[in-house]
Amino acid sequence: MARKPMTPSMRRYRIRFGLAMTAYVLLVVAISWVWPIERLPDGARHAAALLPVIPIGVLIWAMGRVLIEQEDEYLRLLQAQTMLVATGLLLLFATAWGFLQEYADFPPFPVIILFPAWCLVWGLTSAWLHRGQR
Repeated sequence: MARKPMTPSMRRYRIRFGLAMTAYVLLVVAISWVWPIERLPDGARHAAALLPVIPIGVLIWAMGRVLIEQEDEYLRLLQAQTMLVATGLLLLFATAWGFLQEYADFPPFPVIILFPAWCLVWGLTSAWLHRGQR
């Protein structure tokens, strides 16, 4: 079965995603291993620690843009559904962890992984919901 050609909106999304993800990885590497930000004064250390949040904001913006720009209404619906299911599953997981933390002495949830975890769940959800579309 031949693959459908990539839509212009998906091509733009992949470019935006690739650039933002590259910036994110480079910034995480920089603040984790290249620059010893622990030695910086508080204000500068806080600013440096927040640098990776900027490309995450760009990624979220790119996800919203692909929904707006998607030419095919059905693909736009599938994309929105997978995002909603991923959000619901992550909220359910985080709420369950919160109850375990509160009542069963679980350690605090590492919130730094929330967005990467959402992306993972979104990818799995997309693969699952799109399995019948191929």
